[in-house]
Amino acid sequence: MSNRRPLSFGSLSEVMPEVDRLLLGYEARGRWSLGQVCQHLARTIRFGVEGSSRRLPWLLRRTVGRAICGRVLATGRMPEGIPAPRGAGLVPQARADDRAEAEALRATIRYFQGIAGPLPEHPFFGPLTREEWERLHCIHSAHHLSFLRPGSEGAREGPSMAIVIRESSSGAELARGESGTGVIPYEGNLYFDPAAVQQGALRVTERTYTCPYKGTCNWVDYQAADGRTVRDVAWVYPEPKPGHEAIRGRFGFYAGARGSTRQEGA
Repeated sequence: MSNRRPLSFGSLSEVMPEVDRLLLGYEARGRWSLGQVCQHLARTIRFGVEGSSRRLPWLLRRTVGRAICGRVLATGRMPEGIPAPRGAGLVPQARADDRAEAEALRATIRYFQGIAGPLPEHPFFGPLTREEWERLHCIHSAHHLSFLRPGSEGAREGPSMAIVIRESSSGAELARGESGTGVIPYEGNLYFDPAAVQQGALRVTERTYTCPYKGTCNWVDYQAADGRTVRDVAWVYPEPKPGHEAIRGRFGFYAGARGSTRQEGA
């Protein structure tokens, strides 16, 4: 039985939502942890963006290297069993913190997406278009992340634990969902599907906050049963910037206990 699960990405914007899902819990079926995979992916992206003096000879890059790259791009699969070149600094550290490396990968993907100019020649595969570079990174990311199974898939017994957000002072439930489609962790916060929140008690306001990365969100107030209005318990990005489409229209809440809300479960 293969240790890998089916996984593919259409763009780099799809990578971090999957990493965020794995941060909730996973089973490693390969040699690397989530932190090691994220560290390797981030280093590989920077390796490509910043160039390297370690490269195949010119003729090999344009013949053998280009043929291998063409096969990878055509099939959407990386060759298995090829070790990462040690001299290039791409082998991850033995101890790599999952969350810290995930955030480093998130920043590296933003760095790649923000580059407007031409990218350097691939050290093994020769010249690539920007679209080829991104597709290669997507295939590479899916290859390594496919060896990590989300906890909900790896577990065979017991129901999934719901994630609940409550208003701190009254304990009123504001949102409830399970990791995956109902709620996704994103940049340290939790984003719930609109169907998973108490929309009758939550009001999207005209007050806004602008994040330099994600765009402009609207603050959400809670209308308590006793008549109180609790401001800014959540927020919604109606049209986030490119790269953050996963949170469009979702209700964002702070993870843990912060401000006027607290998290229970997961």
